[in-house]
Amino acid sequence: MKKGALVISLDFEMLWGMRDHTSLESSYAQTIKKVPEVSEKLLALFQKYQVHATWATVGLLMADEEEKRVQNLPLHHPSYVNKALDSYTYLEEAKREKEYYQCGTLLDSIKQTPGQEIASHTFSHYYATEEGQTKEEFRADLDKACEVALHHGLHLTSLVFPRNQFNENYRSVLQEKGITSYRGCQDGWMYDSGNNNNNFGRALKLLDTYFPLTGHNSYATDTPEFGESPLNLKGSCFLRMYNRKLKAFEGLKVRRIRSEMKHAAQRGEVFHLWFHPHNVTVNPEKNLRLIEQILSYYQELHTKYMFESLTMDELSSILLKNK
Repeated sequence: MKKGALVISLDFEMLWGMRDHTSLESSYAQTIKKVPEVSEKLLALFQKYQVHATWATVGLLMADEEEKRVQNLPLHHPSYVNKALDSYTYLEEAKREKEYYQCGTLLDSIKQTPGQEIASHTFSHYYATEEGQTKEEFRADLDKACEVALHHGLHLTSLVFPRNQFNENYRSVLQEKGITSYRGCQDGWMYDSGNNNNNFGRALKLLDTYFPLTGHNSYATDTPEFGESPLNLKGSCFLRMYNRKLKAFEGLKVRRIRSEMKHAAQRGEVFHLWFHPHNVTVNPEKNLRLIEQILSYYQELHTKYMFESLTMDELSSILLKNK
């Protein structure tokens, strides 16, 4: 690529991706109900600044009517050793507590907003490296994700693995289903998905948000690894939202992200920013203001360096076409 690109991907899951460690009674779970409202505001910002984004969506959110959900259950459920990870455990609860598990008309809003891609976050928020599950179970899950997407007139080409649990053994399944790109982990030991629960690694990731421990995390695409589908459009930065306890460091965080974006724009590289819509629902005004700062700076870079805003599908299409 001659021009740099900003890629933004969102892990759109509501409570399907959090139920194993979040109770309905928790204060954080209460914010999940605000996801549709906040996401509409995100869409408005994306449209205002002409920013394209990939919404990696859990298939169960697309099958949000009870009868459709039952019809679209995969034949093979993931046989996790840790049963709390199994989304099918919560189907009855989801029927009773719809506001935590359904997104109303938001899917239609995403489809109708220019430059937005609806991608896969698997059907059931599938954990591809957890103990017990198998390749055939993953294939069945992705089959249903593609099936329910087609019901909405969507053809899935991009995928974000829940909790970034990429499984190299499942690459062939992605190829079978026509998935041309996925979001891999950011470079650095502490970003490996196997270290998600490592306290030392989590502390380093937090520091890296404000100080460049890992240096620049944009990347060039003129390398052999970008020649064959599915492409690894690895994450460059997880956007941490406003934290009252760390508010004194907000300026450092924004400066770090702007530096990364400028570095990518000047060198014709990719900067891949990602977050969850539900991250925005805590302190939404401050978080939307943060996101607008980033999008506004993107426009400056677009004007000065022709920095592009691309979805995962758009970027993979360009890269594969040029090979």
